[in-house]
Amino acid sequence: MNLQEVIDKDYEPLIPIFKKNQKDVIVAMEDALSVCNYNEIKFLTHRLRGTANNYGFMQLGKLGSDLDDLTDLEEKEKMYQLLNEMKIYLEKVQITYVEI
Repeated sequence: MNLQEVIDKDYEPLIPIFKKNQKDVIVAMEDALSVCNYNEIKFLTHRLRGTANNYGFMQLGKLGSDLDDLTDLEEKEKMYQLLNEMKIYLEKVQITYVEI
């Protein structure tokens, strides 16, 4: 998993809020998965993917895309694994801020 991202310097003050919000989304997806609410997971995954890609967190966006694919297949155990990878990513990602 790629733990390096290059992010627009203008986003720097927003990143702590972004990361907290994405962690909250992951918890909501775990809750939805625990009751097999795949429609809610699809909705939340779409939101996470879009936000992550807009901010430049491409690996998180890819994980979201992978989760979306697994949701179609209702691969519950693999989905839990991906959600865990997302949490690890948000904790360990190294950010380089650049002028864009």
